[in-house]
Amino acid sequence: MDERAALRTVTSAIKHRRYVLIAIIALVTLAAGVASIVRPPTYQGTALLFVDERFNSSQGFDLALQAGELLSAHFIETATSRPVLERACSGKYFDTPATVGYSCSPEGLLASVSANTVRGTSWIAVNVNSRSAPESAALANAVARAMIDQNQADIEQLLAPTKNFLEGELNRLQTAIAAEQAQIAQLQKQSNPNSSNGSNSAAIAAHQANLTLLQSQYSATYARIQDLVIEQNRLAGSLTEVQTASVPNKPIDPDPVRYLLAGLLAGLCLGLAAVLIIDRFDDRIFDTEALARAAGTRLVVEVGPRAPRTESGRTFEPYALARASLVAQHPTLTKVLVVAASSRDRVRRVASALGMAGVKAAQTVLVVDAQAHNYVMHQQSGRNGSKMTIVSTHSNGDTRIPIDAITDPEGKYDLTIMSAPSPDVDPTAVSLARMADVAIIVATAAKTRFSEARRTADSLRMAGVEVVASILASETLPDEEPETEEPEKVLYQMAATPGSPGRLPTWRGPGRT
Repeated sequence: MDERAALRTVTSAIKHRRYVLIAIIALVTLAAGVASIVRPPTYQGTALLFVDERFNSSQGFDLALQAGELLSAHFIETATSRPVLERACSGKYFDTPATVGYSCSPEGLLASVSANTVRGTSWIAVNVNSRSAPESAALANAVARAMIDQNQADIEQLLAPTKNFLEGELNRLQTAIAAEQAQIAQLQKQSNPNSSNGSNSAAIAAHQANLTLLQSQYSATYARIQDLVIEQNRLAGSLTEVQTASVPNKPIDPDPVRYLLAGLLAGLCLGLAAVLIIDRFDDRIFDTEALARAAGTRLVVEVGPRAPRTESGRTFEPYALARASLVAQHPTLTKVLVVAASSRDRVRRVASALGMAGVKAAQTVLVVDAQAHNYVMHQQSGRNGSKMTIVSTHSNGDTRIPIDAITDPEGKYDLTIMSAPSPDVDPTAVSLARMADVAIIVATAAKTRFSEARRTADSLRMAGVEVVASILASETLPDEEPETEEPEKVLYQMAATPGSPGRLPTWRGPGRT
């Protein structure tokens, strides 16, 4: 499994299981489309607020920009704060005839409220989602007005200690001024205008000086209170409403286009994951490279389905290539064992096609089929006069094969091809291994498993035959013999019942005795 997994790539997994990928994408996309139809609509009301930081422009553009960004972030956070939501749901903002019956709770409103800055501006968009279009607009306006009121309340609370202190100072100074004025008036009454009492004049002058100081302190404190009021008004005006929410014309959810795109993307991700998981645990053989690694052969030939009669010559090209490669590696090759890699593979057509390739190369070929239930001999000839004899043998339930037919003591055949089922289901291949020069393993794409091909190859090598090539069929091949370029009638055919002698009948062509 590790070697097979090393060969697999994402591309090959998608190629071999593209129908699984397409099916998952189609199902998820269809589900997204159905969801866009059956989901109840959701409307979004949006109110716009303006964050004014122009009072910081005198301190520099960068400072004003940073202050505006920080203040916008603060207001965005307060949009979902508990005080703002409680204010919005208090009912004071549902003051129009259309919103008289509206109500909400802070907990329920929290899940549907969002706020964000409008890109490139100092505006904040307050969004509220609702099942009703008018209700979404009313709730958005309520939240926006609550944010403004809450901002004013926060500013008042922030400046309240300073304001209270200054007002207390004013009261104290005012009391002290009144006391000094009363003291001066009393001293003036006690003094005689016609006398020159220096002590009273000095006391009055001292109180006059103290009164002047108190009055200057009062004026400064009063000025500070006025500045504080101006600052409070300026800070309260940093957040204003510039556009109320209008009733939306169409829902924001579901959006069929967005749903379909999301379904397509999700289906693609799920499909890829499913394909990779299936590919990880599925050890079926899909290509020649995997078969070569499983069988341990350098020569691998891929054959396709049966070609039409008009193109029958092309059918034998892969087999001719395989035969030529075998002859090049083994010049004295006379006996070839063709074995199915698993019980699902068929080797009769492969064996006969290899035989026809030998006939085209002017060889006399004997094809022995070890899977038949009775004895049959069938002969075909090619254009060059070479003959191919296809013999079906039957061992009456055991693994013994008619030896005379295979050993060919008379030397009538240039090439003998023996076909056998997989060793997993029938020991015939192991029995024939000692008589073959080389062995070929036949597998079927998308049906034969990596472990089965590896096990078959190991069994044949342990039986004493060299596995030199493997053939990968793109689909399960039929069991009938391939047609020649110029099909001839059957020259000789004989069937015998099971239990007949092991030696096959002798065929003599025209002009022979």
